[in-house]
Amino acid sequence: MIALANAAPAVSAGAAPCRSVGRHLTLVDAPSGTVALPAIALHGEGHHQDTLPGEFWPALSLTQFQQPGKPIIGWWEIDENEAVKLLTEWKHRLHENGELYERPYGSMFFRMDVMGRPTAVVVTASSCNTWVSKKHGLGRYDCVDLARICRSPEHRDAYCLRAVLRLSREYLAPLYPLRYPRMWSVLKAVCANQLPKDDGSPLDVRNCMYRFDGWELIRVTKGKGGGGKRGRPSRAADIGDGTRGLWIYRYPAATNAA
Repeated sequence: MIALANAAPAVSAGAAPCRSVGRHLTLVDAPSGTVALPAIALHGEGHHQDTLPGEFWPALSLTQFQQPGKPIIGWWEIDENEAVKLLTEWKHRLHENGELYERPYGSMFFRMDVMGRPTAVVVTASSCNTWVSKKHGLGRYDCVDLARICRSPEHRDAYCLRAVLRLSREYLAPLYPLRYPRMWSVLKAVCANQLPKDDGSPLDVRNCMYRFDGWELIRVTKGKGGGGKRGRPSRAADIGDGTRGLWIYRYPAATNAA
């Protein structure tokens, strides 16, 4: 888990170097022009973790982007209106028809740019439910929810998704309890929902990106329950057969942000 005594979020060992500039995070590119990803944590059977070699995403030539002071890959905090506009334009399955973002409590909205172009949107929020998982001892104020993850149509590849997931859990999620500190003391985990298949086919939890990047499946839900917002059903239940999976990523124990 991450102790919140200090403002700077923790950096995992082996992560690509990162520096903070104002209200955005800039990933510092390697001299070779590639973005190196740390080793992949694989959630194996019996609750043990294996590792796979990291990958590169994607090879970027430094000569392609020669605007001084502009990041090759950068994260920016944006407002809700801009986030919903991009979610609608990029056809996120909960915003395909311009639906509003409706989440109780607070939220933070981020945009990832690659070569100066919007590439992904991430929304962090508190869980709709009092308990993320009572069985695992994870309540609302123990976890940050990746409430929305969406990539632009030209970046819907596994490399981009892995980069977005890793940077979100390492750098964006720890910012949330710092923005809303009244009820938070430590951040134990980050959670995310695997949405149902559009065509109604079974939810594939064995070949999911979450599983192959160190996340743990703690619940599969089908039907109208699970929305948590004043008894209202989850909108995800209207996609395909309504089956969705809840995944968590536990932070290493006693990781200080010093």
